[in-house]
Amino acid sequence: MQKNMFSLFGAQIICLGLGFFYTMYMARYLGAESFGILSFALATTAIFGVFTDIGMTTLTTKEVSKNELLSEKYLSNILLMKIILSIITFIFIIPSLNLIGCSKQTEFIVYIIFLSVIFNSFSNTFYSIFQAYEKMEYQSLGQGLNSTLMYSGILLAISQRFDVIHFSMIYLLVSIIVFMTNFGICLRKFVRLHIEIDSTFIKKTLKESLPFGISSIFIVIYYYIDSVMLSIMISNGDEVVGWYNAAYRMVLILLIIPSMYTTAMFPIMSKLHKTSENTLKFVLEKSLKYILILCIPIVTGTILLSDRIILLTFGIEYSQSIIILKILVWSFLFASIGGIFGYLLNSINKQGTLTKIVGIGAILNIVLNLIFIPEYSYVAQASLLTSLD
Repeated sequence: MQKNMFSLFGAQIICLGLGFFYTMYMARYLGAESFGILSFALATTAIFGVFTDIGMTTLTTKEVSKNELLSEKYLSNILLMKIILSIITFIFIIPSLNLIGCSKQTEFIVYIIFLSVIFNSFSNTFYSIFQAYEKMEYQSLGQGLNSTLMYSGILLAISQRFDVIHFSMIYLLVSIIVFMTNFGICLRKFVRLHIEIDSTFIKKTLKESLPFGISSIFIVIYYYIDSVMLSIMISNGDEVVGWYNAAYRMVLILLIIPSMYTTAMFPIMSKLHKTSENTLKFVLEKSLKYILILCIPIVTGTILLSDRIILLTFGIEYSQSIIILKILVWSFLFASIGGIFGYLLNSINKQGTLTKIVGIGAILNIVLNLIFIPEYSYVAQASLLTSLD
């Protein structure tokens, strides 16, 4: 476990640093409006992208951690299912964008980003195998490679004076390279892939993964619907989404830190549920203690220094992001604590309970946004996201 933690910690520190800097450079260079368009595309494709997985990645980690002999069957059948689901999801994106009334440029960017989401979904399948075998160093390699390539690509795009469309293409190119790397590692180190279509296994897997999938759908809607709704409901939607995401992206980067811990603990929790419930309870208590020790100083420091953080990072154009960051950083604390309980519920086969909890939160978020965004704009969205966490 310590090796996994140190591997993930090293990779996440790299991801944290590089993610911060390439987001800063990109936002400054593109400006609030173009950055808002790209953020809208990332949010929209994140929502659609969850339908390419529907919980299969989480199920794979859970089941293969209990029986590694199942890894080949899970990998071959799930990759096939993801190809089919990706095609179906892509077909549904087209009329959805027409219904929203996006510009042609925004539509094209959404399509490019969604292709990158598909490749990332395949990479997540390989990560689920790495996690199940408790070989997090390979997941760390993939994540570190992704951040390094993104950082390099963003700097190249800025030096060449590329527009927002070219920035979206960087996401696609990087996702393809990371996918190929993870694919090679998985075949060489873990599983011999062969084409296997087991209809009985596929039906069983879809049924078992569905609670995880529904939960993931609600979680993604909960965290990303804000950018979509702001873009649609506010007159200067692209600019507002840019301000909002300047602060929101910083919070998402911070969430990498607790997610590192919960990712490493999930296969261990799944095993402890079968072997020792007392030890599982002990692990939960210690986990909550560590999360609070980590998060409280970060929240306090961010609130006190939010104006300096935003102005130094993004510039005066993003001054509206200061109040958003002060509000949203509280969601970092609550989401970190909730993540521990979420993985616990999944590990003890209570994914249905988790689905109900996040479902209620997602529905409330949408309803309250419809009520308050027209009058209070991005301040309402930030406040609602934090309070519902």
